[in-house]
Amino acid sequence: MTPQTVEPSKGRAYGVCLECRQKFEDELKGRELEKFRKAVEFPVILVNKDLRVLASNESCLSRICAGESHPRGLRWGEFMGCQNAQSPEHCGNTPNCLECVIRKTANQTLKTGKPQKKVAATLVREERGRKERLEMILSTENLGDLVQVTVEDLSIKPEASKRKA
Repeated sequence: MTPQTVEPSKGRAYGVCLECRQKFEDELKGRELEKFRKAVEFPVILVNKDLRVLASNESCLSRICAGESHPRGLRWGEFMGCQNAQSPEHCGNTPNCLECVIRKTANQTLKTGKPQKKVAATLVREERGRKERLEMILSTENLGDLVQVTVEDLSIKPEASKRKA
């Protein structure tokens, strides 16, 4: 399995091999995604048990992902541009990932089957050479073997640089 490089102009070296991409496509068979992509006002992302993005709607792509097209199968942090996903350990494997509110919230929904409502989460990413802090209010819904993550509120702010005292 050879991963495809995603966004090579940004130097990101993660991606999804063709075999895995087909697996993600198979997970979505029979689901009416076009209605989902266009009908929902808030950014919505469908993830599987590994927190790999299977689908996102137009609002997500235009408001969070700067209108860029992202391939299916990326982990949540890769999809969102999280600074931890760009480390050698990648999304889900850094020490910070253990405390990731987004990861914990989605996993709790998968584990219990119960939705999580109005959960505050933050993510720092680098966008166009500048660090940004995404402050979100999330809710999750169990869809069997998938989780729907809805970003109900979103604020994107420049990340303050840390100064030495």
